[in-house]
Amino acid sequence: MKILNVLGVHARVLRAAYIGGRLHAAVVRWTAGELLESALRAARRAKYLDVALTSVRSVKATGDEGSEEVVESGQEHLTVRALTVGYATASSSSVSAESAAALAESAERSSLAAERAVRLAPVDSSSGERRSAKDRAGMEEALAVLRELGSALGKIGAGRRRLSFEQISVRRSIATSEGSEVYEETTVNMLTVELALPNGLRVRRALGIQGPVGGGLVDAVAESVADEVRVASREPASLSPLYRGSRFTVIMDHEAAGALAEAVAGATSSAALMYSLAASSRVAVLDEPRLPGAPGSRVWDDEGVSTRPKTLLSPGGFSRLGTRLTASSGSEAGNAYGLPGSPRPGHSNVHIRAGDWSSEEIWDEAGEAFLLRGAEGLELDEHGVLTLRPRAAYLRRRDGDLIPLRGLTVRDRLDWLLSHVRGASKDVFIAPELADGVPRGRGGPLLLIDSARLS
Repeated sequence: MKILNVLGVHARVLRAAYIGGRLHAAVVRWTAGELLESALRAARRAKYLDVALTSVRSVKATGDEGSEEVVESGQEHLTVRALTVGYATASSSSVSAESAAALAESAERSSLAAERAVRLAPVDSSSGERRSAKDRAGMEEALAVLRELGSALGKIGAGRRRLSFEQISVRRSIATSEGSEVYEETTVNMLTVELALPNGLRVRRALGIQGPVGGGLVDAVAESVADEVRVASREPASLSPLYRGSRFTVIMDHEAAGALAEAVAGATSSAALMYSLAASSRVAVLDEPRLPGAPGSRVWDDEGVSTRPKTLLSPGGFSRLGTRLTASSGSEAGNAYGLPGSPRPGHSNVHIRAGDWSSEEIWDEAGEAFLLRGAEGLELDEHGVLTLRPRAAYLRRRDGDLIPLRGLTVRDRLDWLLSHVRGASKDVFIAPELADGVPRGRGGPLLLIDSARLS
């Protein structure tokens, strides 16, 4: 087994050590509140100032056929953001009182030179500390799971495989000139299975894991993956050119439904598009930053504002993801991402609300339909046209037989797709994803859509 250490050079500020197969954190030398004092002395013309200390640490165990590797990586940043006439950000990987003062001066100069005046939406001040309740799994335990899982998958002829277990710890300390000071630490464990089958198709699963890992997890994952491998290993077909561009009944799995939810989250900056979606949608799309156990959960956003659940879309209504820069009121803020850097709106755990159908009812009602699993590509243009490239696609016969397909893509108006959702299952699954190295979640129920254009 090879162990690599690629931690950042500023480990003296926030040290991380790989000891006995576990990630340990030492004491932070500086707090955001202490650094804010230095920043305020250096930027006396600022109407608003905040200081953020961020650290992202990853320990990743990978297992391929015949090789194992554990890689540690991480980075720390100090960010200062200032508002005078305009708004500006300065950041550095050097963390000290002197750095805070220099960054504050730089941000203040840039904000004074801004051509357009800006304002921040007023919010209540926040204070507190939150640490993730999730247990950190040891890497030796993780490697044992990868070995056992690899052996189980090898027995079913799963082809070339790459398995990984990654533990990501994100620490954020934010202090503002308005009196907020918060510290939050979250830890997410991600198990990823990637298989390259002999027929050229791929199978991929990403799971967020809470607490200890063990044999029960191996059995559940192996059984689930084996079911898909048995179907995907068949010789794939292609959709006839005569049918490309036509509309069909489609079943989207939880991950593909999550891609629809993410498309809605990305559209919230366009009022015209959201009005169109709200006028026709049969489903609701939620973002729940405090959803227990979900990979993107957090109490405060990257501006130190308390997070709250939002209904981004419902039949007849919508709301926006917002930061203090983009929101018209404090209730619209709370969705800032972007450290180190300027805040921008982003989702935490976005998903389509559960329906009242059982999974069996979805399958029975669909009849002959196309099954879409996952989403490898997702684009929404300015006209509201969605292009979704599923990870895998199948033609499902009325008798339940599945035929794998190559190169299938959904290309249709998002408002049309949401208006043709016939049913949604009671169960919702939220899968982890990484955005700029930070865990987030997206997912949904099993969806039955009675008209989707395929190409």
